[in-house]
Amino acid sequence: MVGCLNSRPGRRDRAGLIAAGAGRLWLLAAVATVGVPLAARAADDKSPAGRIVKAAGTTAGIAVHVGCGDGRLTVDLARQGDFYVHGIDPSRTMVEKARRYVRAQGLGGERIGIEQADLKSLPYADNLVNLIVVDDPARATRGGLTTDEIRRVLAPGGAAVLGAWGRDPKIIRKARPAEMDDWSHPRHGPDGNPVSGDALVAPSRQLRWLAGPMWGHHRGPAGAVTANGRLFYVLREQPLGTAIVPRFFLVARDAYNGRLLWKRPMPSVKVRYGHSAKLPPGSLVAADDRVFVVPKSGLPLEALAATTGRVMKTYTDAPSPEAVLHSDGVLVLLRRTDIHAVDARTGKLLWKYARTLTRARDVWTASPAVIGEGKVFFQQQSGKSAPVQLAAVDLKTGRRQWQRDVRSFAPQAKGALALTFYYKGLVVLRGKAVHAVSAADGKLRWQRAGGGGQMFGLRGLIWARAKPTSKNSRYGWAGLDLATGEEKSRVNVPAKLPPHINGRRILDGQCNMEVATENYIVTTTRMSLLDMRSGVFHNTMITRGPCKFLLAVPANGLLYAFPKDCGCYPNIRGLLAYSPAPLAPAKPTDSPPLDKGPAYGTT
Repeated sequence: MVGCLNSRPGRRDRAGLIAAGAGRLWLLAAVATVGVPLAARAADDKSPAGRIVKAAGTTAGIAVHVGCGDGRLTVDLARQGDFYVHGIDPSRTMVEKARRYVRAQGLGGERIGIEQADLKSLPYADNLVNLIVVDDPARATRGGLTTDEIRRVLAPGGAAVLGAWGRDPKIIRKARPAEMDDWSHPRHGPDGNPVSGDALVAPSRQLRWLAGPMWGHHRGPAGAVTANGRLFYVLREQPLGTAIVPRFFLVARDAYNGRLLWKRPMPSVKVRYGHSAKLPPGSLVAADDRVFVVPKSGLPLEALAATTGRVMKTYTDAPSPEAVLHSDGVLVLLRRTDIHAVDARTGKLLWKYARTLTRARDVWTASPAVIGEGKVFFQQQSGKSAPVQLAAVDLKTGRRQWQRDVRSFAPQAKGALALTFYYKGLVVLRGKAVHAVSAADGKLRWQRAGGGGQMFGLRGLIWARAKPTSKNSRYGWAGLDLATGEEKSRVNVPAKLPPHINGRRILDGQCNMEVATENYIVTTTRMSLLDMRSGVFHNTMITRGPCKFLLAVPANGLLYAFPKDCGCYPNIRGLLAYSPAPLAPAKPTDSPPLDKGPAYGTT
């Protein structure tokens, strides 16, 4: 199931997918996205709808037919590709006529919804719709439709086709804002730094869309990434409190509206009680037009088409990896015993590197390897009892660049340190202290005591958890200078929070892996945002992340939260996408909010 929030009763508003008076769309959209969608069909060039879809270059998602008239073109659009089509028209007469035609075609509710709407302010949230069709632009313009309004509701990468009956329609395309960012790896990118460059992510003010299941299974999904406007994650389907054998699927959704794109079974996944799928936790990666995944432990890595889920490439030249990194067209496949690099497009083995690592860290709290400056950084041993070394090899050739014994800067280390991330010329490791190592030669730049918990590289500093400096702060984040490790900045989490919030784990975010953007740290289990510019703490109680997983995924201008089974406090459940305040306040329409139907006043 997937749905988008309706606005407040009694007025049309941009906060939801469709406003009051057209609430059926929420239910219809939910029905339309249950199960695996039909395979996208090639557009039929002989039909107007086929030419529209081909010209737009969009074959799936949510489509809006503005000025749907009798509904014939609306129905034809639903038969092209895999769309849920919402037809709107300012005329009640035409709406009723279109509904009769849709029902006669047997498509009512499954693929199509028809509503009466004012064209001056389209009843959709910002960045929501994949395809807009205006087959009579002159009539729509007389009804108040503007190009700015079309651009507002179009999702990045979406298109609007104006003058659909003609052979050369006008096409409006919406480019993805430069301020948006993806989350292509378990820890954002191949550098391991869990900081999104998305400048549009801000404190949540709206629920953009939600999807099932409503409840998770103790830990979060085995992976969740997003790239090019698509969200990919591994879903466990099993009724709670039953002995039914669970099933696992790799699911792809439209990142902006939650529309189900495809759903692929994950074969023979083993499950341990109380844990999520026993899959390599770092094996799900998205890049360009592909998503890379290990379908089952022991099987080779596969590249799937991001649009359909079909297998495009199986990487048989390398063994099944425990974690995967993608950078500059190279896939780095990691195991504790060796590292293989293959060409992402051809699958050709580029190089391999033998190593031993007796103790690896959890992928959510540390990185098995990181990439930066064209190098792969990782830890290794020459034997089971040998000291651990930090090493760097060339990404393209695998040639060793340098290696350093970790005891040279961490004498008390008994094994591997937590390799956290690469950031601006530094490889950052964490043990009982924070160690900043030069990416160029492996020499220690500086170290600082403490550093427990999550760390980030953002705004030109290394940020680490720090003790409170006053009674008014619960704990703080210290910004450390890249060259010296000296504290240059500090942002504190306030000590006084609402009295009904109890428990150290809820307050300090010990259940989840905290993430960040360049402007905010998403902190505490409640998914609150700490503004790194002003120090303002935006406290929320709307939801939380699943245990032992990302607190949230900040990307595409949204905050994604995944199903959980925790009962720390009442919260919204399911797969959720939160958005900040709308780009512009909604303006009341000229028409009265009460829409009187034929039955009004008869009872």
